[in-house]
Amino acid sequence: MEQLRDMLGELGIRASVFSGRKNLRKNGTLSIANKLTIECSSFGNFYKQVGFDDSLKAEKLSFLAEATLSRCGGFLQ
Repeated sequence: MEQLRDMLGELGIRASVFSGRKNLRKNGTLSIANKLTIECSSFGNFYKQVGFDDSLKAEKLSFLAEATLSRCGGFLQ
């Protein structure tokens, strides 16, 4: 997750990584909950630089980008 954050940083996208709870599964494997957050000021850049190939996900991202940027005082170009 840190590498993903660093790669986003190279695109000018500020992000944070939070590690959550750990869960030991019945089969002995360990799963760890992680959360990647994109800073409000970087959301427009995330929308332009990253995006999605899947049309439904792209549509949801566009809607969220507009809502987030209007709340943050930014805009999409």
